Amino acid sequence: MTFLSLAAGSFALKGRAKDLATFPWLHDRFLNKEGVSGMESSIDRAANGSAVARNYAFVLIGGIVLPFMAFAHFIARKRRDQPAGLEQSHYAFQYRTTSLALIGLLAVTLVATAIMIWMPSQTVVQHRQQEMWFIQLGNISWLVMLWIAVRCIRGLYLSAAGRAIQHPKTLWIWPQ
Repeated sequence: MTFLSLAAGSFALKGRAKDLATFPWLHDRFLNKEGVSGMESSIDRAANGSAVARNYAFVLIGGIVLPFMAFAHFIARKRRDQPAGLEQSHYAFQYRTTSLALIGLLAVTLVATAIMIWMPSQTVVQHRQQEMWFIQLGNISWLVMLWIAVRCIRGLYLSAAGRAIQHPKTLWIWPQ
């Protein structure tokens, strides 16, 4: 049997002690609606309820779907002026990250558009040169996305641990 069919069978047969003994986490997660499973750490519980963590998730998803990053940028811009503390440092950090990411991605997009418009390929050699430009722009985009991902994962970890970012205006990839 597959894991999914076992879990579905255990869920459908709520009263059977055998199924719950086989999957004790199933009872905690699906049948017992009183709280969070004992397997989750305090870091997970703190991160799940945090608007800061949710905004980090928007930034990470925004690496793939750009409107999410713009949405996260506006949330961070609005909330970075809160009184000093944990959330304020994280929102300032997110604002800085999303600002530079949006500027970088906009610059790459404008350069790619300029290459297509002002450098049309008429020969095979020119076409290959244009491809090389696009490959380099793609590499720059991947580096920007890697920078975003590492900063967001580190910020998410610090947020879940209940620690403020000491220097939220830093551009370093690994903040303290």
